[in-house]
Amino acid sequence: MLPSIARIKLQNVTCSSSWLHSLFSTLLTLNHRVMCELQEISIECEYGAERKTWADIHTCLNHVFWIHIWSESHGLWEALHGLNIKRLCLNGSIGDLDLIRIEWSLSLSSLTQLESLSIKAGYDSLGLWKAIHGMNIKTLCLLGNLPDLNWHHKQLSMVLPSLTHMETLSIGVLNGSSSVSKALHGLNIKNLCLCGLTEGSGADHVDAWSQSLSSLTHLESLSIKAGYGSTGLWKVLHGLSIKTLFLSGILRDLDVHHAEWSQSLSSLTQLETITLHEDTYKHLQLPQSLKYLNIYCYKLIPPKVIELVDTLPTCTKKVEGRQTFRCSVEFLTSQNIPLEEYTAIQQELGTRKNVTLERFQILEPMPETNLYFVDVDDDCVCDFYVCDSYVSFKEMTNHSHHILMQLVINPASTH
Repeated sequence: MLPSIARIKLQNVTCSSSWLHSLFSTLLTLNHRVMCELQEISIECEYGAERKTWADIHTCLNHVFWIHIWSESHGLWEALHGLNIKRLCLNGSIGDLDLIRIEWSLSLSSLTQLESLSIKAGYDSLGLWKAIHGMNIKTLCLLGNLPDLNWHHKQLSMVLPSLTHMETLSIGVLNGSSSVSKALHGLNIKNLCLCGLTEGSGADHVDAWSQSLSSLTHLESLSIKAGYGSTGLWKVLHGLSIKTLFLSGILRDLDVHHAEWSQSLSSLTQLETITLHEDTYKHLQLPQSLKYLNIYCYKLIPPKVIELVDTLPTCTKKVEGRQTFRCSVEFLTSQNIPLEEYTAIQQELGTRKNVTLERFQILEPMPETNLYFVDVDDDCVCDFYVCDSYVSFKEMTNHSHHILMQLVINPASTH
C-alpha cells in the first residue's frame, strides 16, 4: 500500500473479514487521515458471505477509528477484532445489534487498547448495553437518538457504574430527562458533558439534576449545551467544586435572572476556567478564583467589542498576589461593517492601562472542512468528539471573517 494514500473505495466486491482486518490494521499505522468507502461489498466470515455492507470509515492520527454504518454485517464486526484502536466512533445504523451482539461484544472486548468510545446512533438495542457493560474505557460519548436514552434509563443505570475506569462522560439528555440524571448519580467521573439540558417540567426536575450533579464528588469539568426552555439552569450549578465550566446557549435569560446567575457562579469557589458560546456576550459577575475566560460569539460590532473588554476588569475582584486574568475572545464580523473598523479596535485597546493585548488577528473564511474529524486537545471535555456548539461556530467561519483576541488583565491595576 502506498504510504501517501488518502482514500480507498471498495464497491461491489467480495472480500474476507481477515483481509479487511489487515487493511484496517495497516491504515491505523499511517500518520495521516485516510477515508475508506465500502459500497455494497460482501464480507466472507464465519457465517459465509452475507448481505451487502455499506459503511464509510476514517482512520486518523493517534489510532482513531471513525465509522458511519449504512448497512452492517457480521463480517464488518469481525474485521474490527483486535485492532489497535484507542478511540472508536460509531455512527449511523446499528439497529441490528440484538441479532449480532455476540460478534459485536467480542469485537469490543478484543480492543484492549481502547480508551474512548463514542456512539452516535439509536439505542434501542439491548445488545448495545450488554456489549459496553464493564469495558475499561476512560471516555464514553452517547449522543444518538435521545428519546431512546430515556426509554433505556434502567439499562443506563446498570451500565454506567460498571465502567469503573471512566473519567469522561458525554451524554445527550432530551428535555433534561430526570431519569437520565438518576443514572449519573454517584459516578466517579471527572468530566461531564450534557447536551440538550433544559429546565424540563419544573422545580422537581431541576432539583433532581442538582442532586445528581452534587453527588459527583470527583467532578472537575462540566460542559452544558442547553436546549430551549433552560431558564432555570443556574440552579444546578450552585456550589459545585468544579474547575472548568463550558456553557452554550444557557444565558438567554440573563437579563431576567442576572442576580441568580451571578450568585450561582460566585458559589463556584474552585472555578478557574469558563468558556461561553453564546449569540452575544452579556456581562457576568465572575468568581474571584477565575483565571481564564474564553468567549465564542456570533456577530459583534466594534463598539460591543470595546464594551466587552471594558467590563472584564470588573468581572473579578482583587486577587491575592500577582495573579493575572486571561481572556480569549473569538467572534464573527458583520458583513455590513468594513474590516477597517474592526482593525481600529487594536489601536483602541492599546490605550488601556489595565489590558495587555497579546494577540489580535483577523482570520479569513476557512475552507470547507468536516470539523468532526478535527484533532483537538486531549484535555477537551468531549475528548475528540467535538462539541456540537463549537462545531457550529467553526462552520460559520467557513463563510465569514472572524477575529481572535487574546488579552491579559491585571485585576490589581484597577485599584
